[in-house]
Amino acid sequence: MKRTILCTMTAILCGVTAWADDGRPPQVMVFGTATNEVAPDMMLWSLAVTNTGETLEKVAHRHTEVVAAVLTLLKDAQVPEETLQTARMEFGVNWTYRGNSWVREGYSASTRIAFKISDFGAYGALWMGLAKISDVSVESVDYDHSKRIDLRNETRTKALLAARKKATAMAEALGSKIGEPLLIEEDISVNEGLRQSAMLNFTEKSEPVRETESALAPGTIPIRARVKVAFRLVTVADRAATGNASRVIFPSVASVMYTHAGPARGDEPSLVHEDDAIRMVAVGCSTAQSSGTPGLYVLRKDREDWIRIERVSTRAAVFGRSPTADEAQGHKLPSVAWDYRPLAKRNWVQVPLPTSGSVNFPDQVEKDAVGGDYLLHFNSSWKIEGVRTTLRVRISELLGSRDRQPLDTHGSCWPSPSQRDMLAPNEAMPWQAVES
Repeated sequence: MKRTILCTMTAILCGVTAWADDGRPPQVMVFGTATNEVAPDMMLWSLAVTNTGETLEKVAHRHTEVVAAVLTLLKDAQVPEETLQTARMEFGVNWTYRGNSWVREGYSASTRIAFKISDFGAYGALWMGLAKISDVSVESVDYDHSKRIDLRNETRTKALLAARKKATAMAEALGSKIGEPLLIEEDISVNEGLRQSAMLNFTEKSEPVRETESALAPGTIPIRARVKVAFRLVTVADRAATGNASRVIFPSVASVMYTHAGPARGDEPSLVHEDDAIRMVAVGCSTAQSSGTPGLYVLRKDREDWIRIERVSTRAAVFGRSPTADEAQGHKLPSVAWDYRPLAKRNWVQVPLPTSGSVNFPDQVEKDAVGGDYLLHFNSSWKIEGVRTTLRVRISELLGSRDRQPLDTHGSCWPSPSQRDMLAPNEAMPWQAVES
């Protein structure tokens, strides 16, 4: 069947927000919406076979005959067998509500029958044929498209393009540009209207409808997609600072706080990452009585000096939690627990991250050349969705000369007051919200 598509795209402004003091980059957020009107090529039928009687045996026998008659009709109408399904077969006592009470009236049996057809010309014959079989009711007839998933993907892409176009126009109106996307979300509720009832398109006629005459007007069904996208907002000053509009860095918005400090004498640092510019090591401790100073230290090779990372902003961060027992089947459960997801509400997190009985250092560091960041991955060895935590530190800030305000770490492996400050007053510590 020839497909016709009418596409309309809109993008609705949600807001333009700039954070210069809380570690979040300025951004523009928009909603993008796209709609494809397509001619349906599938019809989804749902039937109910229900009968009642005085004895269960007679009810069951009659029910079997009716279901067989329906299946024979569908077979004669060349309904594809692979789309035909019978379900929810049941029989039992028939209860009727009468006179403010439930009254037993014999027995009942019921079966649901569902099938799909692509030949809309068979609609009239099926409709009238089913009408001739007693104890059968048509619960619904809906339209659908055989390439629904492909069409939805296509529509979603158009919605994203609409969002980008709108965000670009808004930013340019303010003398700015958009950078990389910071957030992409799909509103799946708009997809609920994909299927459309054939009852809405049924053409009523004053004269009797002959079996060979179609009383159907399929029309079109809408396939909608709606997305929310936040783009980094790049000002003229930001582009001048970077000299490259494709690599967006905001010197005025800090991504990391550090102090000039290196591993103490007697510490046993473990290598976390090393490249041409830096050498990153972790200094931890194994017991509460340890005198070591836990911290994530960075040697800046060009300056030949050490710094200790104290806090990292939550911009574009991903927060995870410890695996559950079911998820960790076949693996050794971690000896400590953590749940960093509540930290997403904060602007900064202290590094190393706390757990229920230790501190947590990144186990993998990689460069994001496009974004100009170091990606600090925590617990990345667990190949379980939702466990990994990722923080972002701008390379330019880590290698820069600007000092950061030192924090009170108490030289301890255990949660200090400053670690508790990472959370709202009524929030639990990161290991107290672990899924069991």
